[in-house]
Amino acid sequence: MKELKIEASTESALIWKREEANATYIGQHPQTMDPHEKKSVYVDQSLIPRSKEGVFALRKFMPGDLISYFGGLKTFEENFLPPGMTEEEAEDAASYYYNLGLNIPAWWGYPEDLVIDTPGIWRREEEYRTTLAHKVNHKFK
Repeated sequence: MKELKIEASTESALIWKREEANATYIGQHPQTMDPHEKKSVYVDQSLIPRSKEGVFALRKFMPGDLISYFGGLKTFEENFLPPGMTEEEAEDAASYYYNLGLNIPAWWGYPEDLVIDTPGIWRREEEYRTTLAHKVNHKFK
C-alpha cells in the first residue's frame, strides 16, 4: 500500500490543470516540468552508443511505479509521415511517437490509429520538458 503525502508547493504559483493536447497544441506550459517527473527523472547523455539524450532515475522505483509521462501532440501518422520522405527523414520523424490507439483500452474511445508524437521542434529539453518519456531510449535484444 502506498501513502500519498501532499504538501503545498513553495516553488511556483503555477496551477496544474488537465489539458487536452491535439495535433497543434502541446500544452500551456511546455517548458515547466511536471512535479512528479521533477522528483523522479532527469535527462542526460544516453549510455547507448550513437544515441543522444536519455532519461535516468533520480530515485529507486518499485515494479508498477509511474516513472514518467509520455506527452506530446495527439495526431495521426499521416500528419508527420507524408509520402515522399527519405528513409532517414521517416526514421527521424517516427522516432519520437507512441501508438496510443493500439495501447489503451477500447472504452476510452480513441481511434486505433491515434498516436502521441513529439515533433522536432519539441524534442530539445529546453523547448519541451513537461513530460520526458519521449526521451526514453529502448534497447531490445
